Amino acid sequence: MNTNIKKIIFSILMLAFICTVQAQTDNEKPTCNINMIARYTNKGVEMRFFPDKKQVLNFGIKNGFVIERADITVLPEGIDDVNKLPFEKITQTKPFSDAQWNELMTKSNADVKKNVELSKDFYNSMDKTKGGKFNFEEGIKDMAEQKNTEDFEYLIVVMNAIKCKECADALGLAFTDETAQPNKIYIYRVKINGEFKNYQIASNPFSIETKQEKATELRKIYVKPGDKELSF
Repeated sequence: MNTNIKKIIFSILMLAFICTVQAQTDNEKPTCNINMIARYTNKGVEMRFFPDKKQVLNFGIKNGFVIERADITVLPEGIDDVNKLPFEKITQTKPFSDAQWNELMTKSNADVKKNVELSKDFYNSMDKTKGGKFNFEEGIKDMAEQKNTEDFEYLIVVMNAIKCKECADALGLAFTDETAQPNKIYIYRVKINGEFKNYQIASNPFSIETKQEKATELRKIYVKPGDKELSF
């Protein structure tokens, strides 16, 4: 590829980048959803939560997540929007310190330790920059491979945190609301601590009735590969 063509392509890429930034400034930013799963046990409401974008996941782990709760056992009158409910902050999560990570790995059995080590490797690499010099012949391929790698890392972290409570706790992706009272209906929502400029953050509310289940039902998780996506 000759130099003039490279310059033209570079100019087009720069123009596209500027237009994208301008569009994000002038119009609505892309949305990142923070989703939650939860259950009620004799310990309280056990929850785990995951932003669906890896950048926001990294930011939330590093800066913490804010957990809010609204009691709707008796629904307030005149409420036409869930965000108008009287939410109260109940906690803010944070990842483990190095000493806590080391203690967790020391006391964990072999199976849990493997999962914890994977989570710790991800935590240690969050701030490492990736990429390098852009090669016009291989650039698109390299970008696609990097995206696939990041998606795979995200998948591993989320799956580990779902099946391994210790991993979720260590990354600040879990919380147990021990103040939840039985026979109540609560709505929880999770926000990131701080402002993330690249995305509009949507805190998807999660409602739960605090009644203990009579039996535990085991559910298998199936992964269905699609066109550049994974479904569960």
